[in-house]
Amino acid sequence: MEELKKYHEAAYYDCDDIAAKLIELSDLGSDVEDTKALHEAVSDALYQLKATAQNPYNCDYYRVLYNVLLKITGLDF
Repeated sequence: MEELKKYHEAAYYDCDDIAAKLIELSDLGSDVEDTKALHEAVSDALYQLKATAQNPYNCDYYRVLYNVLLKITGLDF
């Protein structure tokens, strides 16, 4: 758990890569336009989560969630 509380960045991936992998794993967005909108929304949320997780003054919950999402996608540290 302490490892998850540290901010880790997947150096070779950005939020768009993580969003694409999450959408793929969730089997969402079968329609091309819906997939594009979904990808944009997930990517935007991940950018916000990443910015919040990077700030050491914010709660560890954000870092834990970011790291769990990296682990789920296989893009982990």
